[in-house]
Amino acid sequence: MSLSNDQVTPSKHRMLALTLIFFNLGGINFYNINEKQFIMSDLNQKTKIISAFPGVGKTYLGKHSDSSIVDFCSGMFSKDKNGDLHPDFPNNYVQAMLNVMGKCDIILISCHTAVTDTLENEGIEYTLVYPDIVLKDEYIKRYEQRGNPKKWIDNVAENWNDWIAEMENQAKCTKIRLSRGQYLSDVLP
Repeated sequence: MSLSNDQVTPSKHRMLALTLIFFNLGGINFYNINEKQFIMSDLNQKTKIISAFPGVGKTYLGKHSDSSIVDFCSGMFSKDKNGDLHPDFPNNYVQAMLNVMGKCDIILISCHTAVTDTLENEGIEYTLVYPDIVLKDEYIKRYEQRGNPKKWIDNVAENWNDWIAEMENQAKCTKIRLSRGQYLSDVLP
């Protein structure tokens, strides 16, 4: 499937903005951007796509940065109403992301391999931000401190080495490996 980032007409701008504002509670968070700015912004604005590992500080960056940021939670796109894998994932996720390209400074997205593979297949540039493999204990503590469910934390712990190795092997992106105590806000301008 080929994804498109067609020119959006002014009436589509309004519909898109209203739709995304509605979904704000369902996994898309807007930071430093309001509906009017979103509707009126220049479609040619250069948007950075940041694919980031859980716990690197996406939410913190959104709340504390001066940049306009849209944070896409993948759960809203990857699961259907029964909690099963959505048949359109990851294409639905990437298409939603493309719909806001040029409308904000930064888009924060999941680091699911299915998502990054789709970006690479479509020739979409992105930066992958992930922790050094030796930081497993630090990240498990971050997940506990922010209140992630034990089952989710156990899943990350069990798959840690494989997931970090997959990120190390990603070839068609800019990579930023975080060191001990480092967060996304430390490495982005």
